[in-house]
Amino acid sequence: MRCRDSVVETCANDGVFVVSETCALACVDTATTEPHCAHLEPKYLPDVCDVAATEDTVTFTTSTYDTSLDLNCTGGVVAQTGGPPICVVRARSISIAAGATFRIVGARAVALVADASVDVAGNLIVSAANSVDGPGGGVGNIGNGMNITANTAAAGGGGFATAGGHGGTTTTNGGAGTGGVVSTNPSSLAVLIGGSRGGNGAAGMGGGGGGGALMLVSCRGKVRVTGSIEAGGGGADAARSLQVNNFLTGAPGGGGGSGGNVVVLGLSVEIVGGVFANGGGGGSGNDSSFTTGNPGENGVDVSGGGGASTRNNGAGGGGGEEGTAPGIGRAPAGASPTTPGGGGGSVGFLQTYTPQGVTPTLTPSAQSPRLQPNLTVKTR
Repeated sequence: MRCRDSVVETCANDGVFVVSETCALACVDTATTEPHCAHLEPKYLPDVCDVAATEDTVTFTTSTYDTSLDLNCTGGVVAQTGGPPICVVRARSISIAAGATFRIVGARAVALVADASVDVAGNLIVSAANSVDGPGGGVGNIGNGMNITANTAAAGGGGFATAGGHGGTTTTNGGAGTGGVVSTNPSSLAVLIGGSRGGNGAAGMGGGGGGGALMLVSCRGKVRVTGSIEAGGGGADAARSLQVNNFLTGAPGGGGGSGGNVVVLGLSVEIVGGVFANGGGGGSGNDSSFTTGNPGENGVDVSGGGGASTRNNGAGGGGGEEGTAPGIGRAPAGASPTTPGGGGGSVGFLQTYTPQGVTPTLTPSAQSPRLQPNLTVKTR
């Protein structure tokens, strides 16, 4: 075998070199490797493209896929120090069928890795669902929660691309100072992470879950998104009344979870569909009759709204989205025992990587946050 310009040539039985493969990028010939077409050295998973996939083509239709099940991780599970393990789904080509809703859940982050192409024509979801984290979500700059006896201040939203929204107090909108802080940009980290949780409300009332961590990798071809990708944060649980020392008392709202982290890497990348990593909303507090409050909404293609005030309790803050910071939790309009609402969760990250000199096509039909400037991925 030998490289000749951008093709791999193989010596036939008659001794004449013939073209065996035309490379999309370049032919590589080193002292330690046979001549081969260049493939990616993806961030977070530098060795994943070195060996060709054994499964040919995988097409996902409407279904739920659990990364916590080892058998679903066809390319293995990669441990990360300081981050969640990554469930690698490996095939020659991977697609999400048009019209399908493919939801990925579980404790592990997920990487869909194909030799040839990744095609997202349907709706790919790695979002949190209320207090349940998306795959690989729930770490990072979590909003601060409150003890059940400290019902004068509400929990904050998870911080990620921005700070999370502060929870309210019984007297001041956003006065609790409980929002999670801004995270380091994931492009500067050595591990793949998802979004941050919102702070818990009292007595098990969960803050919103963090949006998931998703990688789409085409080792030697294109990643194309014509459908949509959602990696939203979860809405916080509604506040409800509590029994403390034989007395009924109100509880403040929980904080919304932040949007997740979507990373797209390929020899070429085309995104013309919708991509979203919006924050989840904070939950409202209790009203004066100890009626259960309203939960925050999950972040989807728009940010999650904060839990609305039912009467005189404090409303939760809305989640963050492109151009809009997470909302703060509101103070109640009525006197005690009404309680304040929790803060909203931060927006997440949307990032793309292509080799040096390759310009991706990034014309999404909708995006929140904005896709960050394209980054460079190594090849080998």
